[in-house]
Amino acid sequence: MNTFIITPLEVLQDQRLTLMQTRVLLGLLSFRQKNTDTIWPGREKIAARCGYPVNKVSTTTTQLQKLGWLEKVQRGRSRSCVYRITVPDLVTVSESKEVPESVTDSAAKAVPDLGTDNSNENSDRIGNSNQISNGSRISDETVTESGTKQLPNRVEAKNRSGTDQEQISKNNHDPSDESDESSAKKNVVDYPLQFEVIWKSYPQREGSNSKRQAFQAYRARLRDGIKPEKISAGVNRYFHYCRMKGILGTAFVMQGQRFFGPSLEFDNSWVITEQQDISPQAGSAVSVRRDSRNIMDRLGDRSWAEG
Repeated sequence: MNTFIITPLEVLQDQRLTLMQTRVLLGLLSFRQKNTDTIWPGREKIAARCGYPVNKVSTTTTQLQKLGWLEKVQRGRSRSCVYRITVPDLVTVSESKEVPESVTDSAAKAVPDLGTDNSNENSDRIGNSNQISNGSRISDETVTESGTKQLPNRVEAKNRSGTDQEQISKNNHDPSDESDESSAKKNVVDYPLQFEVIWKSYPQREGSNSKRQAFQAYRARLRDGIKPEKISAGVNRYFHYCRMKGILGTAFVMQGQRFFGPSLEFDNSWVITEQQDISPQAGSAVSVRRDSRNIMDRLGDRSWAEG
């Protein structure tokens, strides 16, 4: 059984309609009953009847709504739209100056689909090309309804590509470099001049003697109310003690963090009770004589004393 469509004559008279718009409109008219202009077929049914994809049907119905052929009401995501078919007044449309510009909206300026009739769109583009300067390409500029020119998408793409390159360079930046720099800055301690002078006067020690930990202990003593002059005087006494004992540069020198620590080693007198020769040779000779005397005393031989 053949199916017929009752359609208004204005569908053929409206020269604004493209082939796709006409076929979708006829597909909607095929769902209309005799006594009503309101229909609610799903997009899949409309697409199957007019032979276009579902997304093209949605775009075309929106265009028909702008042209005055439809009233479209969305009932929700899971339900189909309600369409009310209306017939525009073509006499009023032909007298209006804004209609030709409104027809060539962003959807009509897009790349046309295969199989569509682009005669009306091409005529609109040729008319708009008169507003473009000589030597320019139609595809390179777009004329809006107000007559202003917009830069082509390709220029925007180039600008975006430059921005993308900057973003890529930022993304490729190794954050470990910044962390290494920040950690290096953290490791650098800005010691005050007064502590530098005191630290240079401190006896040299063999092995570990952390300057950072010594400074932390020194700063803690300053917070306790101890004067730097008192600490400096204690360092000088301790240096003289180490020199007299002959332990400069050895592991017997106290670490700085302990000397400046809460035990207040710098507050000691560091007095030497027995005068000794500060030369290493003299110290060694004295120690050898003492050891020999002790050994001979144990053996009971005191002939060494008579000589």
